[in-house]
Amino acid sequence: MKIVVSKQAIESNFKTKVDATIYMAKQCAEQGQTSFYMNIPSGSGYSKYDLINRVEELTERTVYAGHRAVSGESIKFSIAEEGRING
Repeated sequence: MKIVVSKQAIESNFKTKVDATIYMAKQCAEQGQTSFYMNIPSGSGYSKYDLINRVEELTERTVYAGHRAVSGESIKFSIAEEGRING
């Protein structure tokens, strides 16, 4: 049996995950946290690295993931100190 998921659905899910990651970063920053984890289920239609790149791009690298940030289905994002941009 073959299951087909539309490209639009994958893109919509990706945008939703990017928005949720940025929202989580804002919440954590307000609480003084410097990092947080996001889970990305396998088979989501996009890679963890696509998510990392998009979040870093949209936040101007103030939210970033290092080279050891991916572990299994989770990504550890870090929040830059105020006035500091990574990358």
